[in-house]
Amino acid sequence: MTHSKKLKASSDGEQRSRKEFLEKCLAVLTEEKPASTMQVKKGSVEEKYMREYGLLTAKEVLYIGNVDEVQIQGAMALEDYAKAHNAEAVLVSAKIEAELFEMKKEEKAELLGSLGMKEAALASEWCPYGLLSFENHTN
Repeated sequence: MTHSKKLKASSDGEQRSRKEFLEKCLAVLTEEKPASTMQVKKGSVEEKYMREYGLLTAKEVLYIGNVDEVQIQGAMALEDYAKAHNAEAVLVSAKIEAELFEMKKEEKAELLGSLGMKEAALASEWCPYGLLSFENHTN
């Protein structure tokens, strides 16, 4: 086989592989599911294609729900939704976060304990994937 025929055969194989991948994507998207729900193995050709095509619904997602003091302990619907879509969820009470920001360490620990929380939702440790980058400077 000549060099040009080898290149063409290699190119044809990749073309078929890409076409099969795009057909899988189309099937998932037609079902109104995000591309991130596709089962793609790490290090596979499909993972390479997923990165190359940059499908918006293949991007990592972080769902953040603003809830009140009562909802924060029992709000599981957002977390369930996120898990079903291969994503992460964080429940935040903007009111509680604002109060915590103004408190001293002892007061913070008491309020967090009364709410069944270990730390403020905006503590840097909660951030999955490194999707967000910020520092939380509190008293």
